[in-house]
This record gives sequence, C-alpha cells and structure tokens, in this order.
Amino acid sequence: MALMKRTITGLIGIPILLLIIWWGYLPFLFLVCGIVVLALLEFYHLAQRQGFKPFRFTGTICGLLLVILIFLNDAKLSITAGGEENSLLITFFLLLFFTIRIIKGEVSGSISALGTTLLGIFYVAWFSGYLILIRNLRPYGRQYTYILFVTIWILDTAAYLGGMKFGRHKLAKSISPNKTIEGAVTAVLFAQITLFISKWWFFDSLRYRDCFIIALILGIGAQLGDLGESLIKRDVGVKDSGNLLPGHGGVLDRFDSLFFAAPLLYYYIRFFM
Repeated sequence: MALMKRTITGLIGIPILLLIIWWGYLPFLFLVCGIVVLALLEFYHLAQRQGFKPFRFTGTICGLLLVILIFLNDAKLSITAGGEENSLLITFFLLLFFTIRIIKGEVSGSISALGTTLLGIFYVAWFSGYLILIRNLRPYGRQYTYILFVTIWILDTAAYLGGMKFGRHKLAKSISPNKTIEGAVTAVLFAQITLFISKWWFFDSLRYRDCFIIALILGIGAQLGDLGESLIKRDVGVKDSGNLLPGHGGVLDRFDSLFFAAPLLYYYIRFFM
C-alpha cells in the first residue's frame, strides 16, 4: 500500500516538477519557495514536539526571503562578494530574534529557541538556495537540474528496493534501522547508470569522468541528507515530518536528499568542470 501511494504521488508530481524545471526562472523560484516554506514549517513543528520554541513565523519568513535574495542576486551565494544582501538579511533577523526574547523577558530556553530557528533557516533555506544556483548555471543549468532531481528519485527508489531484496547489514542502525549497506550500494550503482543514460540521452557534452564522479557525489550526498533528516526525526521520535505527500510523508521527507546533494553538485560543477 505504501509503495502504491508513493507511485501515485510520483506519477502526479514528477511531470509537474519536470515541466517547472524546464521553464526555470520564476516558476522554478516559486517551486523552491514552496519547498522552503512547507519544509521549514515541518522542521519547526518537529522542534516544538521536542519541547523547543523556535520563532516559527519569523524563521519561515527569513528563510523565504533568503531564497528570494539568492535568486535576485543572480545566483551568487557569497556573503562577501556580491551577496551583501544575504548577510544583511541574516544579521537583521538574528538581531530581531534576540530582541524579541529580550522584550518578552523570556530567559529559559533562549539558546534552544535561537539555535533551532537558525538551524532551520540554514538547513532548509540555505541549502535549497543551491537548487536555484544550479538551475541558473549557464549554459547547462537545465540539464544539471534534471540530473540532480531524476538521479535522486531513482537512487532513492533503488535504495528502498535494494534494501528490501538484498539488505543484510545495517547502514546506521541507531539513526535509521531500515537502511542497509546493500541498499546504499544499490543506490550508488543506479546513480551511475542514470548519469550515463543522461549523457547519452540529453547531455552529450558531459564527460564520462564527470558522469562517474557526479553519480558518486549524488549517491553519497543524497543518502547523507536522508540520514540527516532521520537523525532529527529519531531525536523527536516520529516516522515522518508530515503527511502532505501520500506515501512519502512530508515535504521535508521528500526533499531532504536534495539539501545535501545540491551544494555538493554545485561546487563540483563550479570548481572542477
């Protein structure tokens, strides 16, 4: 039943996402903004379940504005060269968070409130900003974005099925008991296959060496991202971050792999290609 729900959600959502990636620009910005808002709300809800009191509304607004500024800065994340608005925004909201606590006179839990709020902004919004950076790369931003999304979808499914079929050895038992080393290896293998098919199908200029390395980066990065979110959920004691996407859980559950994989892919492209 869970696999059927996952399949139905994918059949509906994947064509829409692929079309938005093709359009790029404002439609893709709106997509990323939607991911950030929903994922941040889920993250802050998880923090609240653990007894923390993050600035849920202002933290979400800050994350949303950060993504918009990344877009307006013509895909520059640097806060020291051409991205001063990003650092200004983060500085302003950090001052605001402190000021709110001071005005309210709330002493107990201040460190956890500030820490969880900022963690959400950087974990969700900052990492999501790399999706915009990759899509805005010229001349192959569209192709790289397709590779990022499609490879992660495929390796995620491969890890799930490979673990069910061949799984014997636990990958990170204390964090995610169902994940196995065999499933992880299957995922990386299918990432390799996906990259080479992508080269032959729509990205002929991609070198074979880069196919191999990008597949490895995405295979490892995506699974680290998945385990990273599992770490948070395990601490809170929940299975899913939400129930918005049938068969997948919440938005954070569906896009957690992208949060780690996107920065790794972006910097590999910028520094080595």
